Amino acid sequence: MALLHRFWILGDIDDVEKAIQLLDHALKCVQENDYTKAYILKDYAIAFAQQVARWRDVDDISKCITSLRQAVELTPGFHPFKVDLLFELGRWVPGRFEILRDIQDLEDACSCLSAAA
Repeated sequence: MALLHRFWILGDIDDVEKAIQLLDHALKCVQENDYTKAYILKDYAIAFAQQVARWRDVDDISKCITSLRQAVELTPGFHPFKVDLLFELGRWVPGRFEILRDIQDLEDACSCLSAAA
């Protein structure tokens, strides 16, 4: 996350790309069913979200959303972090709607935000 913080301060997109590479490596080092992987997935999603804010690329927003969905699936239902993940998912899915205009994205966002409440 330090690279992402530096990006937010200095605006160097290379920091985001480096963060994605490091987080991708970290994801490969964690067991598939380990719910702590959800924390890495959230940071991974945030890194892609930073690129979305800059380039509005549908692949980046899809990677962001997919990472958040995986994080939600890995997190036990009773865990407080799940609410945060659902909120983030509900926040970023409408971004894909703005690009693709698929109404299902808005319905998914509403479901995520309702589940987070």
